[in-house]
Amino acid sequence: MTANRRVCLVFLALVLLATSVWAQDAAKPKSLYLRLGGYDMIAAIVDDFVPRLGKDPVIAPLVAGMSLDHKKRNRQLVIELICEAAGGPCVYTGRTMQSAHVGLGITEEQFKLAGGHMIETLDKFKVVDPERSELMGMIGKLQPDIVDQKKEQAPAASATPR
Repeated sequence: MTANRRVCLVFLALVLLATSVWAQDAAKPKSLYLRLGGYDMIAAIVDDFVPRLGKDPVIAPLVAGMSLDHKKRNRQLVIELICEAAGGPCVYTGRTMQSAHVGLGITEEQFKLAGGHMIETLDKFKVVDPERSELMGMIGKLQPDIVDQKKEQAPAASATPR
């Protein structure tokens, strides 16, 4: 076998291998992270969403008094959380949702209002289904760890006379 023929066979083998790898990648569904538009789009979504929470009179008391540094850190954590959960390259470095929200007394109403603000943000950026539903589903799964169950289940008034 001549050297030219060997080079041609090696080249052909590489082309076939590359085509096979490309075909496998093309067959894989894209992650939600990529379908949303990657890190920059997730950051833009968070940058629109978080200020909406601070302007909502029912939610605003939860974030009132946060220092600028705390707000910046919180923004970054929300980006990391969405990025990682959507299959992106980020690593969420914050506390668990439960430990981060315990004691805040977040109600189901506040959680639903925040969800409405997220939908408004997704509308602004023209995020449609299935990405919208997937993202909202991810957020919805966090509700048990964010909503203060004790506050939601206020004790019934005692029926025993004193």
